[in-house]
Amino acid sequence: MNNTKNEKELIQNLQQENEKLNKKIGNLFYIYNTISKMFEQLKVEQLAQLAVEAFANITDSKLTTLMMKNDITEAYEMVMYKCLTREKPPKELALFPVQNSNLYLPNYLDLTEESQRELLISQFHNGEELFRVLNPSYMISIKLGKDIKGFITISDRKESKAYDKDIIELIESMGKALTIVFNTERSFNKIRQEKNLINSKLKAITDLNEIVKVINSVTSIENLVSLIISSLSVNCRANLGFFALYNEDQMQLEIKGSINTKGNVDKIPVKGGLLPILLGEKIITAEEQKVSTIFEDCFIEDLEIKPTGAFVVPIYIEEFDVKLIGAIGILSMENGVIVTPENMTFIEYLANHVAPIIYHIKRVEEVKQQYHPDYYIQFLESLGKNIMGVDIFDLDLYVIWVSNEKRLKFSNDDIVGRIFGKLEDVFCVDNQNTLMMTTDYEDIAFVQNILCSNETIKTYKYKEDFNSKEDFVNLFSS
Repeated sequence: MNNTKNEKELIQNLQQENEKLNKKIGNLFYIYNTISKMFEQLKVEQLAQLAVEAFANITDSKLTTLMMKNDITEAYEMVMYKCLTREKPPKELALFPVQNSNLYLPNYLDLTEESQRELLISQFHNGEELFRVLNPSYMISIKLGKDIKGFITISDRKESKAYDKDIIELIESMGKALTIVFNTERSFNKIRQEKNLINSKLKAITDLNEIVKVINSVTSIENLVSLIISSLSVNCRANLGFFALYNEDQMQLEIKGSINTKGNVDKIPVKGGLLPILLGEKIITAEEQKVSTIFEDCFIEDLEIKPTGAFVVPIYIEEFDVKLIGAIGILSMENGVIVTPENMTFIEYLANHVAPIIYHIKRVEEVKQQYHPDYYIQFLESLGKNIMGVDIFDLDLYVIWVSNEKRLKFSNDDIVGRIFGKLEDVFCVDNQNTLMMTTDYEDIAFVQNILCSNETIKTYKYKEDFNSKEDFVNLFSS
């Protein structure tokens, strides 16, 4: 009888253990399948949903929640929950860490114990709110390295069942697996970001290489300006910017091409906040209010849209010191960011590449002037210098225009030969017209006395007939 009774008890115990083992194996298979699905997703939103579902199904918790760290606010916010009762938790719950956003918690906390409850509460400014709203029984940390990225809370079980040892072991195993999954997601996310960054840089390099090929074949500054403005607009997505050449005499940038400007202002004085470009230093600010410390108000008012910042890259070469040639300026981008690292590299490379090209184009033009001078340009340059001189020394300035009715004259008896040694600033602008400058009124009478019958003379006085070089040009444009 005793043997039979003992055998029945043994069979019952074996059946109970078998049921527990089958349930444990079933839970392990469920965990395995869940983890497999997580590795297939490797996206935070899907991982959060699968994790909460898994813990809720394994534990039969009335309320299962996932709190994740917000990298901006550094608060732990509830991002997902599963509730098996009618009472729903609030949609928004955030916990704010005490120790500069770093939590000091073990992987697993039994919150039914007072000491562990107090430990969790002490980590947050509003730790009591966690228990008031969620009243969790257990907490499982999700760690990424030393940083706690988030944690899962589970409350009392459905139908008020107690958590047995096997369930606790499953919870701990699931927590460790979840940490591995989130660490893997983080690594894959970094790889994706690096891949996108590399692809972005590779595209920028490819685009830049194509642009450089075209730039290398440019023979005029006008074509170069057109290419640079197109590159800023298309490749950098700039919707506000300019390209300018530096006038050393006037100490100002002369705008040769622009994006979304009205065109009323074509000169930018190099002073104040722009002075660093004279030393070859770039200027960058992402604050709209600081743009006015770099550019004058008249230039800012000439812009079609509001600037969001400023990025000014000098174009220069180094001889004995920095020789400024020009500048590329960006004041607004399509994406709102004043400049990205890729665009910064692109613009700086572009500026460095075009610097010697512009320099040599100018040098070629100077050589051309020496062998085939443009007397009209030379006259205007000399007129500008003479105006500055007479203003300083308070002298009169006269421009004498001698016109010849004949288009072509082969004899040596020309006006230049007849006044040789008397006047220095004499310019034969073409076969019919000669312009000369003097500060001596008596030189006008001298020129009149040596004129031929087919030549006429007309004089213009500075500050009476014209007040600037531009005014003089305008006398002949009407």
